Amino acid sequence: MKIDIIIPAYNEEKNIDALINEIKMFGNYRIIVVDDGSKDKTFEMIKKYMDVICLKNNKNMGKGYSIKRALDYAKGDFVFLVDGDVYGISEELNEINNYLDKYDCVIFYPVIKGGGFGFLRNFAKYIVKKRTGFEIDWTLSGIRLIKRELLQNIKEDLDDRFAFEISLTLNLLYQRRKILVVNSKFSHRITGKTLFGFIHRGIQFMDVLRFTLK
Repeated sequence: MKIDIIIPAYNEEKNIDALINEIKMFGNYRIIVVDDGSKDKTFEMIKKYMDVICLKNNKNMGKGYSIKRALDYAKGDFVFLVDGDVYGISEELNEINNYLDKYDCVIFYPVIKGGGFGFLRNFAKYIVKKRTGFEIDWTLSGIRLIKRELLQNIKEDLDDRFAFEISLTLNLLYQRRKILVVNSKFSHRITGKTLFGFIHRGIQFMDVLRFTLK
């Protein structure tokens, strides 16, 4: 079974090098990185890797849009979706082969260090339970292993922005697909209770709210 890794990245010049190198240590994966209109040197950092497929959006199009664009370049049986601000993902890379052919989608959720108040996560959890009857704590986690053909077949139904994950989760549950949720040791860049953190989560919330009100 072949696994391709898709990384949507926005203003990740300080993290993308370490993430790509960590992935390369754990196997000969096909890595596809999409710079979503970054204002820093993210694209310059990515394109120096000759064995990494490097795509760039001319402007910020959204996380979901970037993943769907990268999917057109994927060839593996599975794709592993990894956020551009993630670090410490070696455990997941060691374990993903254990889940192949057992589940349609595996959702990995992170160690929480200096996070926010959890309002957005609980809101998304409520929406998923109300619409499907299933309770999934980490419906917004962006770290996912999923069958490529399945994702390709449903991508036009998925949100282009930060509601990508909840739209994917709902779509899979509507189809009664087999989903596993796994506690992991990776972390995201800490935003916490800072102005940047509140702005970022506010944008996420508005995207999720917009999607749920469709």
